[in-house]
Amino acid sequence: SSNSPSSSNSPSTPSSSSSSSSSSSSSSLAPDLSAYGVAHRLHFEAADYTRALTAWNGYLTRFPTGTFAPEARLNRAVCLAHLGRTTEARAALTAIAQGTYGRYGREQAQRLLDALPRAR
Repeated sequence: SSNSPSSSNSPSTPSSSSSSSSSSSSSSLAPDLSAYGVAHRLHFEAADYTRALTAWNGYLTRFPTGTFAPEARLNRAVCLAHLGRTTEARAALTAIAQGTYGRYGREQAQRLLDALPRAR
């Protein structure tokens, strides 16, 4: 389905800014990064949107204000769209586009909202 909502957007990946952090802060980041990595691989490498959604939900439950929470929220919404859960995807994307969680992903979320099928 080349018409999928995420076909025009690149995968949301963690920024490389964490590479300059000290070893003590990187060890405290390890569980956060590990949980993100699991979800990311399921989503973008395996394209297993059902399991990826579970992993994104798990990440956000464990790390609601985690380093990668903004990316996780957006990727979770993309999974919902891929799974045809349009109403839930629309709600998640609307919150992101309106800046509920900050500035990250606002424009991308709006583009994805515009690409979602309209409710009937």
